[in-house]
Amino acid sequence: MTSSIRMTARVFLGKELRLARDAHGVTRAALAKKLFCSDSLIAAWESGRQVPRSDQLAALLTALSTESPILLRLLEDLVETEVAPEWTGRWLAVEKDAVSLLSYEHSIIPGLLQTEQYAHILIRKGQPFGDIGGKLQSRMDRQGIFAKDEPPTCVFIMDERVLHNQVGDANLMHDQLTKVIEVAKSPNVFVHVIPENAGYHVAHNGAFMIARFEGQDVVYQDGVWRGQVFGDQRDVQEFPRIWANAQSMALPKNTSLQIIEKAAQQWIS
Repeated sequence: MTSSIRMTARVFLGKELRLARDAHGVTRAALAKKLFCSDSLIAAWESGRQVPRSDQLAALLTALSTESPILLRLLEDLVETEVAPEWTGRWLAVEKDAVSLLSYEHSIIPGLLQTEQYAHILIRKGQPFGDIGGKLQSRMDRQGIFAKDEPPTCVFIMDERVLHNQVGDANLMHDQLTKVIEVAKSPNVFVHVIPENAGYHVAHNGAFMIARFEGQDVVYQDGVWRGQVFGDQRDVQEFPRIWANAQSMALPKNTSLQIIEKAAQQWIS
């Protein structure tokens, strides 16, 4: 594995924003104050973890007294049309070679645990254009890691509301939660639920997965329109802390499975 990430359009955009800020001698905190946002958001833009909207980019360039129609066109023509890395094959390769996989989800069942029917509805609603069948097959192919001779240790943490966010009909939800329970019976799979009364935790900011190798982590962070793979350790280093925070609020495996079983029965009762 390499410790660097490929120069995608969003990474290039972030690099140019950082260079522009440095050239004007403006700190992230000072720029954030001008834009009425957090300095962590500025950092996310500069690293490529998030992409500013067109109006946010225009305001940012104005705050830096910089005019750059090229960056605006880059945002519109390249960044906003990049394909989610899950479907480029890059994350598939990462998952296949990982020693362990750590997944956090706040809204839906993780892709590695989804039934074909559940996944089909999510893909059709989220990405209605293009090769839906191919995307569905790619998602199902990911689950092949469970059948490997030496499968990775997989730990899934999800908020309890995931169990009650209806996708399809009640029978589909029952079947989906039943599959989660069945997969969790494997000795290398651990499923944990963060109860609804746990309150806010930092992982609420976005779903993500950490793939662990010998001495290195690679992260896939989900987004509203697309995800992003991070291999640069400067970007990755915050995720273990976020993961630990979510893990500290999650219930033990047996208790979590009891909650999932109860939710599964409620869907058909």
